[in-house]
Amino acid sequence: MKKEDGSYWEALERITRLFDRYDKYTLDEKSRESLEKWNPEDLPERIEVTDEILDRGCQRITDGVFPKLEPRKSEKVERERRILLAPLYKYAAVAAVLLITAFSVIYFGDIGKGSKKEPVANNEGSNNMIILSAEDGIRHATLPDGTSLSINKGSKVSYDEQAFNRKKREVWIEGEAYFDVARNPEKLFIIHNENLQTVVRGTSFNVKAYEELSEMSIAVRTGKVEVQENDRIIATLTPNRQLVYAKSDGSVRESTISWEDAGAWMDSRLVLQNAGIDEFLLRVRQLYDIEIILDNDVLRNERVVVSFEKNAGFAQVMDMVCLLYNVKYKKISPERVTIYR
Repeated sequence: MKKEDGSYWEALERITRLFDRYDKYTLDEKSRESLEKWNPEDLPERIEVTDEILDRGCQRITDGVFPKLEPRKSEKVERERRILLAPLYKYAAVAAVLLITAFSVIYFGDIGKGSKKEPVANNEGSNNMIILSAEDGIRHATLPDGTSLSINKGSKVSYDEQAFNRKKREVWIEGEAYFDVARNPEKLFIIHNENLQTVVRGTSFNVKAYEELSEMSIAVRTGKVEVQENDRIIATLTPNRQLVYAKSDGSVRESTISWEDAGAWMDSRLVLQNAGIDEFLLRVRQLYDIEIILDNDVLRNERVVVSFEKNAGFAQVMDMVCLLYNVKYKKISPERVTIYR
């Protein structure tokens, strides 16, 4: 198989998973709304691809995408869902063609296990970015300087292939990752997430910077970490110290934490210390692939403090949360529940 064939298959799998999650009601509300409002007529008029590429893409859609959307005809509820999904079929076709087309020029690198090279730009406008993404589970990777990463589900880390490890080592993060940075006093290691920069020379720490959360945090395991806001130093962290940064007003708070709690996600444990409800919803989705809906914004202003051992079941977690916060929950579907009072 040629390398470009791998990119076609990757694109096909992505669009298939997207519509499969829509069909199973496991997409978050924001993604569902965006998908339903998307109009293929809004797409660019010209796409530079050959007829051969389009033909291959359309054939893969026929063979791979639409069978995933076919209902199980023996079940009445699936027939009804088919009617609701019918307007989206043409969108699936257009989206799949575009994804397969776009990915046809991607060259897949092999920097660390499962890494990808995609044509995206960072703040410096580079077109030589390596994207390390974790879609279906935690991913482990190694950067060219020997730095090791653990990337949480639904997160990605990127870096400029040509610039990295020359004068300095810069990466960009969306989501969450644990860094064990290879020591090099001559070359700073800088992690960018929104308007924060985490600067180190050789240490281990966790960065949490999910777009959907109102706070970002850096928790240190070993060494010393310098945190900057737009090049202004706002904190210097040492082991078992954590900084939490509020996106809304730029306020900062530092605290002493247990590293085992901060890195609980790497052991598939659910541990939250004074977390917002959105982080609880995120962690449940990462661990159990279940989306929680808050009825009438119940618990919206609560801070969550819970701790569960590895392999704790979803029912165990929900029963405890309901007991602690005086709420109830019920299943809407196997992949979706609602919390209510």
